[in-house]
Amino acid sequence: SWLRLGANFRAQWTATFVSDFLSVIVVAPLVLAWSRAGWDEALAPIRGRVAEVIALYAGLVLAAHFVFRMPPDAAGFIPPLAYLCWPFLIWAALRFGLRTAAVGLVAFGLICYWHTANGLGPFASGGMGTRSLLQLQGYLATVAVTTLFAAALLADLKQSGLLEDT
Repeated sequence: SWLRLGANFRAQWTATFVSDFLSVIVVAPLVLAWSRAGWDEALAPIRGRVAEVIALYAGLVLAAHFVFRMPPDAAGFIPPLAYLCWPFLIWAALRFGLRTAAVGLVAFGLICYWHTANGLGPFASGGMGTRSLLQLQGYLATVAVTTLFAAALLADLKQSGLLEDT
């Protein structure tokens, strides 16, 4: 489209790159984490802690809806509440590992996209356009990298024997 239609190459490349990067760090961990080993190993971290997992996901969903349902001009460009959801994702990563964190990331990403696409939330200033989408994707990329780093840290500590499996 850049050669044939004269589309803005930089804007088109940026949107494509950021979208691909985001799908790699949000969707790929979910697929890879849940495709290895069996269900017994996958469900081992949440055995005996089902109430905690329910509280974790309920808190994440409620916080995400609270932050991303507000009108875009409610508290300036990026309200401080945009970071209210991070503790839930870090909790999932450090307490339960990669699988639980990956499910949380996908749910969080879908909620963020849904509200931003409907013109709500901190990144929907001026309607849903390329700029709003890129800002949201940058935010989600930062959240995903932080969460995946925390899950990798937990796995590394358990593998090295510095942290006991609970």
